[in-house]
Amino acid sequence: MRRKREEYGQGFVEYALILAGIALIAILTLNIMGLSVKEAYCKVITNFGSTACEVGSECSFAFDNASDLDVWEGGDKESLSIEDGRACISGNGKKAYSYLNSSCSTSLESNDFTISFDDITVDRLVDNDANTGFDTWFRAEDDENGYLFIYNSNTNYMRFWKVVDGRWIKLSQVKVPSSWQNESLDLELNIEGDTFTAYRDGEKILEASDSAYTEGQIGIRNKPSSKSCVGNMTVESLVP
Repeated sequence: MRRKREEYGQGFVEYALILAGIALIAILTLNIMGLSVKEAYCKVITNFGSTACEVGSECSFAFDNASDLDVWEGGDKESLSIEDGRACISGNGKKAYSYLNSSCSTSLESNDFTISFDDITVDRLVDNDANTGFDTWFRAEDDENGYLFIYNSNTNYMRFWKVVDGRWIKLSQVKVPSSWQNESLDLELNIEGDTFTAYRDGEKILEASDSAYTEGQIGIRNKPSSKSCVGNMTVESLVP
């Protein structure tokens, strides 16, 4: 009887060692492929509808259906819509609309991050002298305090601003080609420490520095007389 128990115990140990070896090989394979165990786990459970991986290094928005807009907070929600797989904000010619995303901001591992946009377009919706364009909030306390990167398609300027209690303070600016008005723009903002850098298609456009706000929400903003639309949006932490 003792012999059988010893054989059983030995078999169990060997089985455990085999499983450990398989797990080690799987981990090494994932590392070679550039995936962490956490990333692989998150990919699997996300496919089963789990939200256990909400906290991480990235949040992304594909804007495939109306429910994708539920996490964007702001007034005049009827001005925010999904059209052909893109999020669009329609102006009324009188005021700009801001939509902030606190859930994305708080889920990131770092207050340093990149924001990437695909397929930004801006069209004049109201025929008046008000501005048209698409803006990005970052490290914002609300829509009157924080930083803004703006693209003004009316004046053809891109600027970094600091907003304090609704008062705008210009940090830097650059004039861009007027032809951009009729183009689809892929933009990236790199927010690292007190330095902010904007890129189009990997080419540096503008840089600014300021240290007033070290954390806060991420958001999108539309200028009064335009209809601005954006395709995919990704926010990724810059973690050492």
